[in-house]
Amino acid sequence: MKEFLNSLSYGISSHEVSNEFKQILRELLANHIIKEHKNKYYLNNGFAFGVLDISSKGTGFLQCFDESFKKDLLIENKNLKGANYKDIVAVKLLPLKKKRPSAKVILVLKRANETSLVITKRYGEAVLGMNIKTGLSTALKASQKSLKALPLGTVLKIENENNNIIEVLGHIDDESIDEKISLALFNKNNEFSDACIKEALANGDSVDASMYENRMDLRALPFCTIDPIHAKDFDDAIYFDTQKREIYVAIADVSEYVYAYSAIDKEARNRGFSIYFPHIAIPMLPRPLSENICSLKPHLDRLAYCFKITLDHENKVIKEELFEGIINSKRRFNYDEVDEILIQKPDLKELSWLYELFEITKNLRKMRLKNAFEFHTEELRMNLDENLSLKSTVFEKDTPSHNLIEDCMLLANKAAAKLIDIGIFRNHLSADARKIDKLLNELRELGIDVNFKPNLPELIRDIQALADELNLRAEVDKLIIKAQKKAE
Repeated sequence: MKEFLNSLSYGISSHEVSNEFKQILRELLANHIIKEHKNKYYLNNGFAFGVLDISSKGTGFLQCFDESFKKDLLIENKNLKGANYKDIVAVKLLPLKKKRPSAKVILVLKRANETSLVITKRYGEAVLGMNIKTGLSTALKASQKSLKALPLGTVLKIENENNNIIEVLGHIDDESIDEKISLALFNKNNEFSDACIKEALANGDSVDASMYENRMDLRALPFCTIDPIHAKDFDDAIYFDTQKREIYVAIADVSEYVYAYSAIDKEARNRGFSIYFPHIAIPMLPRPLSENICSLKPHLDRLAYCFKITLDHENKVIKEELFEGIINSKRRFNYDEVDEILIQKPDLKELSWLYELFEITKNLRKMRLKNAFEFHTEELRMNLDENLSLKSTVFEKDTPSHNLIEDCMLLANKAAAKLIDIGIFRNHLSADARKIDKLLNELRELGIDVNFKPNLPELIRDIQALADELNLRAEVDKLIIKAQKKAE
């Protein structure tokens, strides 16, 4: 979109305009924003394109695509013409009255969001909608009689194009409203289309191993899964061969059931990821896949991509293999169970390999952290009752069982990365010196006085050692993380 609109500044011929933008081209012509000259289309003087920002007071600011505009254009609320935050718009420049250049919206070219959420509020004698994101009031396309029949504080989903009410989500004081708001704000949906469900169910609910003769049959190996206590989908399983010193990491093979451009594939691309609420998970894939045939449930044959990572007696990786396999997990553990097992050390029989693997991953972690950082993080978990009311909260911390799985997954991720010749990789640059200086000043206010060292790992370890003495490790680690540059 931006490239197309910028091309109008220096002229673009009709055959250069893709089908995607031909309707926009017609609208720009109809509104006299562009002109045609010698079979080319040009932007008229006095117009501009850009992305709209809106302040909490309702004033708009246009970040122009044309870099010759050194400042954002001011757009008063009365001149927004129904445009919303992050919309791409065409504007007409207004005569310069103040020092700051201003404009008015002529055309909304692309909506950032097709819908918005508002809460009904009384403004004088009228009931309007207050946008949940911006706090701005919106006149709704409904009679005042019908709006006044709703309790004030009703949450509504509306169309941005015309402010029509699409759905009444509930009242802002309802126990379950947070979930509905979260899903609606990001256009996420708990339900899947009939086409998706039909495709998912067509795969059946069991694996016939005789149909997969080309896969490595690992069903005799005592794999296990380790997940949160309330998990329903088990994506990965592990096993350690103590004699051969081979770590197996099995990842559920979704590709066997989801085909490119299928209804499930399109829906998964749209969803992007699974969503986790305190009481429910909304999966990226239909539940017949995510919670059944693609879930590595115990005592059931399942298809998986399997990494086999061989270690020497100094715990160095000497061989990495990846293959398509069939596994049959022997047990489903949760993290709390494994933490207890690692302390009590009961006889696990065929799963006794877990103890030796834990010692190996501890050693691997220790070696890895010689030139790396370890941050203690806490995650707040909410427990709800049957009415979805908040019952309690608890801070979850990293435990030995979490570290065990983390290090096994890291081995698999490293092995996978080596198989990719060309790809998108994250780059984490070194911290900015000014941010480190600011960090040290903040720490002094907490009673942690550390002298600067050019060696960042050493400096951070010194800080963390003092934080441990003051029982402030989690809080200090958050400050250290904030001082780092974001991965790109």
